[in-house]
Amino acid sequence: MAWKPIIVAVDDSPEAATAAALGWRLAAAAGTTCHFVHVVHDPGTAFASLAMKGRSGELEPALLELLGPRLRAALAQGVPPEAMDRLRILVGRTAVMLNIEAERLGAGLVIVGGKHHPLLGRWLGGSTARDAVRTLSVPVLVTAGLPAALRRVLVAVDLSYAAKPTI
Repeated sequence: MAWKPIIVAVDDSPEAATAAALGWRLAAAAGTTCHFVHVVHDPGTAFASLAMKGRSGELEPALLELLGPRLRAALAQGVPPEAMDRLRILVGRTAVMLNIEAERLGAGLVIVGGKHHPLLGRWLGGSTARDAVRTLSVPVLVTAGLPAALRRVLVAVDLSYAAKPTI
């Protein structure tokens, strides 16, 4: 069975770094590609994107130049430097943009680093992992640290249409 590409949502957190390392390892084991996506959910940047109208394509390279070094440094421990060639920086709501990117790439899995948010933080900012699980049209893996070696995978399935691609 041929695996579809894997997408990992990244930021400069330790949780994203472990998710990126796991995604890179899974992609290598499955013989597929691993793509990193950072989504800027800043209203000011979103307004700038709208104001640029037909020139919004210029925004991604500018954001990559601005945010790329910080993301590269944060992910450097778990992924090789060439892995960052597949980093995309998008503007919008994280779960929505991950879904768009998954459809564009034909991805079979999205990986998100799980974080423990306090109640107020979850209420104000939400949870990327929760939103991804609720809205993405592909399976989502939420990590909780990086295991030394993959020994087993637990998959919850039922008799629905979603069980086959999950398995």
